[in-house]
Amino acid sequence: MRKAGAGCLLFLAALMAAACSGGAARERSEVVVANAVFPSALAFAPDGRLFYTELKTGDIRIVTPQGQLLAQPFAHFDVANQGEWGLLGIALDPDFDREPYVYVYYMEPLSPGVARPVVARLRAEGDRGLEPAVLLGDLPETPPPSVMHVGGHLHFGSDGYLYVSIGDFGGDYQLAGDLSSVRGKLLRVDKRDGSPPPDNPFVGRSGADPRIYAYGLRNSFDFAFQPASGRAYAADNGPDRCDELNLVLPGYDYGWPQAYSGQTCITANGVQAVYNFRREGMQPWQAGSTVAPTGLEFVTQARYADIPEGSLLACEFNTGLLRQLTFAADGSVQGDRVLRQDCRIDIAEAPDGTIYYSNTSEIKRLLP
Repeated sequence: MRKAGAGCLLFLAALMAAACSGGAARERSEVVVANAVFPSALAFAPDGRLFYTELKTGDIRIVTPQGQLLAQPFAHFDVANQGEWGLLGIALDPDFDREPYVYVYYMEPLSPGVARPVVARLRAEGDRGLEPAVLLGDLPETPPPSVMHVGGHLHFGSDGYLYVSIGDFGGDYQLAGDLSSVRGKLLRVDKRDGSPPPDNPFVGRSGADPRIYAYGLRNSFDFAFQPASGRAYAADNGPDRCDELNLVLPGYDYGWPQAYSGQTCITANGVQAVYNFRREGMQPWQAGSTVAPTGLEFVTQARYADIPEGSLLACEFNTGLLRQLTFAADGSVQGDRVLRQDCRIDIAEAPDGTIYYSNTSEIKRLLP
């Protein structure tokens, strides 16, 4: 088995100097929030308010449609904040105007060096989050001393169900392929109570967790649904090479843990990636080529003249690049280019089509 620690995306690691050129930046941007405290996930309400999570403080903050950061947090969670732990993911109810709920993924502290992922829900009353309720409170504890590979993003599909990415936690990587464990999985649950939908692929299979939608993932920080097709695409961080973009299908195995051999990122088992990220001047199978893909977002509106509707935007933590991918009709990637060199964490599209993105200390927006 490959060494799994070399390419780990450690949020606190000194990776800023690793940025590569990737081509000239093609878009202008402006700062929306300066001195942000590691804005780990971004989500918009229909009225244009931007909700974002602060990884280490455990705060959810709001930026008004006019660009004002509200002084009072929307809500606060006590979080374990070592390594990649903290307040990680956020999603707003797809029917937010009638059901004003905000969903979050955070790491609950249990004891020194041990935490547990939790998915919770709050009701938004104006700019305050009330009535916190736990949807998924039975997820496994992290094995000490690992403080990485917890995934942590959540989004709604067009089917109205909530999808949740969970990393392999490090340590026993074989659990990514074990259907009795949620480690290294993408889950699909009912937003009301966290229960598995009846058409989940492993409902009724003996020994399998019925909430699992797909498996064999190492550390999928983010995923996104293609609006035109409803297809789910998920990034997955390789150890020191072969960072992946996967077309995620129900019940499929995406191969981790796996061994690459020779000049290829093709694996002996599992579904093959539709695209492999890489550093400028390197091949994706070369050691050290990992870029650590983080945020993903599909462009749904033609607000930017040179960013076609349907493009997928991706942030790369190790390089700082904001990359644009375009797709062929069969779902394969047919082109990529670099838009910016200052995107490291997440991306979100506002209701008016403006693209917002974050690095470790700022939230910015692309100017049309």
